[in-house]
Amino acid sequence: MGGFILFIIVATVILAFISAVAPLVNDHNEGQIAKEKMDNLINENNMTYYEWQLFNGGQILLDNTGTRMLWIIEHNGYISRHYHNITDVKLIIDDTIEYRSSLTSAVGRAAIGGLALGGVGAIIGGVTGKKHGKKMVHKIELVLSYNNSVTPYSSIVILDEKGGIDLDSEIYLEAYKQGMYWSKKISSLSA
Repeated sequence: MGGFILFIIVATVILAFISAVAPLVNDHNEGQIAKEKMDNLINENNMTYYEWQLFNGGQILLDNTGTRMLWIIEHNGYISRHYHNITDVKLIIDDTIEYRSSLTSAVGRAAIGGLALGGVGAIIGGVTGKKHGKKMVHKIELVLSYNNSVTPYSSIVILDEKGGIDLDSEIYLEAYKQGMYWSKKISSLSA
């Protein structure tokens, strides 16, 4: 009987380890595949002036400054849009819009959210959940809307931590900084 209980405990530990490590390996593989696709796009399109970033979910944003095109590359393909076809940029932290820039009218070109309190401080409050007295964030997402009925929007996952991540952690602060950088960059190039 004792051997069976030991077997159950060992099997449970092994399954827990596999379930914790498998998403990390999958994200790395998807990121590597997306990076290979990006390298091919850069070569095929003779890009010389570009900037790119690989995000948490294996997605890559590629800004081709020379052609004013934005590419969103994933392991299973990519889409590209001219900046003038981007109509809305949102940075969403959990379920709260941290930054938004509507690019369809002069009146709508306003950033909200983090601008009032200067970035990280703006999300303290309703956007965060508490876990053991710490303020936690689970997801940061950049959502781009397009003037296109076939693919009306794209979602880029910058941070996805199911258990939540502390607002003071370096991982969160870096993800927030990346999200704000790309939100403002895309907004400024789309205007």
